[in-house]
Amino acid sequence: MRTAGSRAAAVGTRRRTVAALAAVGLVFAASAVALPWHVARAADAPEAYVFDVNNNTVFSLDTVTRSWVGAKLKTKGGRKLAMSQDGKTAVLYREFKDPQDATKVTKDFLRFDLASGKQIGDPITLDEGAVTSVILSQDNTTLYAAGHSDKITRIDIVGWKPLAPLTLTPDPGPKYFGDVRIALSPDQKRLHLAHKGTRRLETFDAATGSRTVDSQVLGGHPMTPVPSQDGTRLYVPLVDKDAIQIVDAATDKPVGDPVPACGGPAYLALTKDGGRAYVSCSNSNQIAVIDTAKAVRIGDLIGVARDPLGTVLTPDGSKLVVAHGFGHAATFIDIATGTIDGEIVDFPSDDAMVGLTIR
Repeated sequence: MRTAGSRAAAVGTRRRTVAALAAVGLVFAASAVALPWHVARAADAPEAYVFDVNNNTVFSLDTVTRSWVGAKLKTKGGRKLAMSQDGKTAVLYREFKDPQDATKVTKDFLRFDLASGKQIGDPITLDEGAVTSVILSQDNTTLYAAGHSDKITRIDIVGWKPLAPLTLTPDPGPKYFGDVRIALSPDQKRLHLAHKGTRRLETFDAATGSRTVDSQVLGGHPMTPVPSQDGTRLYVPLVDKDAIQIVDAATDKPVGDPVPACGGPAYLALTKDGGRAYVSCSNSNQIAVIDTAKAVRIGDLIGVARDPLGTVLTPDGSKLVVAHGFGHAATFIDIATGTIDGEIVDFPSDDAMVGLTIR
């Protein structure tokens, strides 16, 4: 078994110069069976899906044999991917210019059946500003999208039709709708929006768009908030502070000081019991483990290949999968030992970046 240090060194020879990462995504099919990791039966394996934004392709990843299975769907202009909890349906947000008139930009949503890779229904065009974050409700019925607008786009996934957008209650603070990250509370009643530019955290009623509490200014630039399973806490990476801010989800107020993590925290994954948070740090090429009850980092930092982004736990909670925005690689970390326990390299694409988002 390779150690974290030897793995990081080994991938150095495979690193390539690639374009800047625009968006990445990976989720597990929730209905898949979690088998022991020594059983190499791809048909029964927990599947993961990787969105390669450069090639506008969603690939399937077999987490037992630890290999890329093949392309599930391919389109153009893909920017953000959301997937149903049962792993059956994917929704892709796209932006692309008219080849005859570069000033005309189409923004739309496509729905796909992942088993066949076929598009379901016609595209739904977006009339509001560009989207920077999307999420599907836990009951697989509604898509929420946020970005360069004071409205939240909503789409009925089952009937595949647009719903009335949510107009957000104005905030007396700075008006900024740019790089916004969205999260949905476990009870599906609250939308949490993190504004990276103004460092604000806001919470709205998911049915009406009304503000539930006053917005809070955090101590750093936030990435995507991750709610605890009981909905009482939010865990927010502060990318410029190398730390995680724990937030009271009822008030949006910080709970204690930011917890030191590692350099440039990008994404995090919570264990099912909420006791541990695994944080990917793209600046320092490390994974940090946070004890959420004690609000402290525990154990040694785990060194990985360049530019770790999304992190996701396997369905049985025994492994952490980390995808990298550089080097065509995904890394597996054994939760019990905190050591690297496998890798996937040579992603089947033309020098495209890949990675994971948290689901």
